[in-house]
Amino acid sequence: MFARVTFLAGVALSACIATAGTVSAQPSQAFQQAELAELSPEKRTEVQGRATGGNTIRGVLETMLLNNLQLRYPANRIVALDFGRGAVAYAVTDGSVRVANFNKTTLAITD
Repeated sequence: MFARVTFLAGVALSACIATAGTVSAQPSQAFQQAELAELSPEKRTEVQGRATGGNTIRGVLETMLLNNLQLRYPANRIVALDFGRGAVAYAVTDGSVRVANFNKTTLAITD
């Protein structure tokens, strides 16, 4: 069962990567609020504090995840984000794309 779920998550992220291109559409405000609701109260406050001056909630979340990824891996950009599953696809310096899991309440990379 776990292998099947992992496989399906990988397929879903692959589809996101294939269609992402270089233009990234921002989710609706309601969707971003739902993502905020998944965070711990401390992390939510931090994200909301940074989401000012044109910075979107999604943009702040991606930046924080990229910073956390860079502590472990040679990540240079977020390619796709599946907040519901706690999975993020990121590009590394050689151009390949990898997937990492993260804790949805703290944004800490878990693998």
